[in-house]
Amino acid sequence: MRLLVVGYAEYDSGKTSLTLQLIRKLRAGGRRVIAAKPVAGHSAWYQYETVVHSAELGLLVGEDAYRIAVELGMLSRVAVLNPVDLLISPLDPFKARGRVEEPLNIALMRITLCSKPGGISVVHYVCDEVLEKAPPTVANAIRELASKLRPKPKLISLELAKRLLWEEAGPYADKCIKLLIDECEDLIVESFNNAATPTPSSLETDYVLAVAPGRIDVFEGSEYRKAVEVLATLGMWTSLTVGEVRRYIKPLWTVNVEPASNHFVNAYDRPVEEILANILVR
Repeated sequence: MRLLVVGYAEYDSGKTSLTLQLIRKLRAGGRRVIAAKPVAGHSAWYQYETVVHSAELGLLVGEDAYRIAVELGMLSRVAVLNPVDLLISPLDPFKARGRVEEPLNIALMRITLCSKPGGISVVHYVCDEVLEKAPPTVANAIRELASKLRPKPKLISLELAKRLLWEEAGPYADKCIKLLIDECEDLIVESFNNAATPTPSSLETDYVLAVAPGRIDVFEGSEYRKAVEVLATLGMWTSLTVGEVRRYIKPLWTVNVEPASNHFVNAYDRPVEEILANILVR
């Protein structure tokens, strides 16, 4: 079984909390499950713990992918679970005419190349022009991290990094996903932000779980894929959001999610049980 987890909101939809609970419930049922986060981005300021974890591993990795890998007991293979990773830096307002944020202000980037079993390699990139406009403390922390990454990052322009992300990262990530499919009974793929899909092959799924605060919409995989493909022909592929797709298709059903005062993952305990009870018998 293949599941695609997407989010309606650009931030904090609940995708990773849902993914973690899916892993736990499927494993509890004796199923062999792997979860992947093909494309991920994280902030060097707001998610500084990712800088710490990356330095410890010698590999650029974000918060969500790290949590998923730890849950699976596959931290040594996090580069395959998360083939494309971006570290985003804030801007120094003194150097950037009052601005502190810029979309996809990529300071560091990692791409995992999966050609075949045993043929896995990693490439890191660093954008010096981004570091030059970052607050000094942040720039120093990122440069220190870069010195600990293996292999050593290659210099790349921000323009080329963005082009690499939009034009080539998807196919690279899909090759890693194909390797994982052969290793499990169930594959969960988690998207990024509110993107309708992280990569083209991620649409080859049985069900799509679209999460928002308070609800999970369950879509039939082939219907969701057709909607995305039609919208993509209109030139909306790279900017297509879950909300846009939702305008054209209806979910099979919706599960409500109650608020949780702590351990937010636990909010998805009952909803995941309800979802799996339905889809595993279909």
